[in-house]
Amino acid sequence: MKKSVCFLTSIPFSERDYKRFGIDILNKNNIEVFVYDCSGFLNKQFNAKYFNVWHYPFKNHKVITSHDELTEVLKKDDNQKSLFVDLLFGAKNADKIKRHIKNNDGKIVSLYLGLRPEFKVSHKKNNILSKLKIIIKSLVHYLKEIVMSENKIKPDIVLASGEYSHKKVNMSGCKIIWAHSLDYDLYLENNNKATREDHVLFVDQNLIKHSDFELLGIDSPVSESNYYSSLNKYFNQVERLTNLPVVIAEHPRTIHEDLKKHFDNRKIVKGNTAELIRDSKLVLIHISTSINLAVLWEKPIILLTTNEIMNSRYNSTMENYSKELSIPIHKIDENILTLDKYNRALLVNKDAYENFRKNYIKRNMSKNSPVWQIVSEYINGKEYANDFR
Repeated sequence: MKKSVCFLTSIPFSERDYKRFGIDILNKNNIEVFVYDCSGFLNKQFNAKYFNVWHYPFKNHKVITSHDELTEVLKKDDNQKSLFVDLLFGAKNADKIKRHIKNNDGKIVSLYLGLRPEFKVSHKKNNILSKLKIIIKSLVHYLKEIVMSENKIKPDIVLASGEYSHKKVNMSGCKIIWAHSLDYDLYLENNNKATREDHVLFVDQNLIKHSDFELLGIDSPVSESNYYSSLNKYFNQVERLTNLPVVIAEHPRTIHEDLKKHFDNRKIVKGNTAELIRDSKLVLIHISTSINLAVLWEKPIILLTTNEIMNSRYNSTMENYSKELSIPIHKIDENILTLDKYNRALLVNKDAYENFRKNYIKRNMSKNSPVWQIVSEYINGKEYANDFR
């Protein structure tokens, strides 16, 4: 039987996903790749809105409309002994799908490549009520995790990145393939070019209309009018101090067309975030995982928050990033950016950056190769055959 990898996804599989998940790399290593898009029955409303925008057809990319159809496809493809990469992201009936795969000798692969500092309740809140709300939300989330873990289908293989992977998943009984964050692939791809440092970069997180809000059934943490107004006032200050333009790295899933107007006609670039970070003098960001790229290129980072963000679920994560990396948080609704604050922000704590890299991005001992090349070498090696005995 030809070796194969099957990606199971609960949202439409896009051209960006095609590259991120190394379809060409796997194919070049003589591994047949399947993508089974289950969004049509796992996330019907989400699929109806985004399928035509994201769907990227290619060989063996199959749109599945029901659980019964998926079962039949698995039988027809005689694909039971493949590696099945779990991109179902907690969708309802996901465990039913995974249980069927394991009952037919398939192997479930979980990705722990997008690690970030663990959530901790901050002791510095604007008021007692906001602190209490976050504590309650955290407790509910924790209890849900406990309940879900009792019946959760455990992976057979974990594709892991930093040292903190051990804290995120119960590794007992799992085969661990040590790789690194997917952002590290972009770093490898773009690290052999000269750096210009000709702009300040804001990494947009699409906090107004991020598709994940719809997928998870949660509200945006910010209001449109307040958010863009606060950002633009701050960007004006940055540009006056630095004599450099603030460039916007558009979020890859942004689909509305009025973004340039929202950012006061500043330059907006989509699809080149890695290069933009590499060539920046300073990175302005909230809590996007693109912060990994700024760490790898040792760029100064300023975390931006507003009054609305400070009263949201994002605040504690931002504080954790600040602590781990020794980088400042600028409250752009309240404070004026001074030359002294700017100069202090340019000081990079290289030891903190290095520790962050080892804990969240890439261990020292893992291979300096693209993630899916590492996976390909595992599949084509003797170890893979032994794992399937």
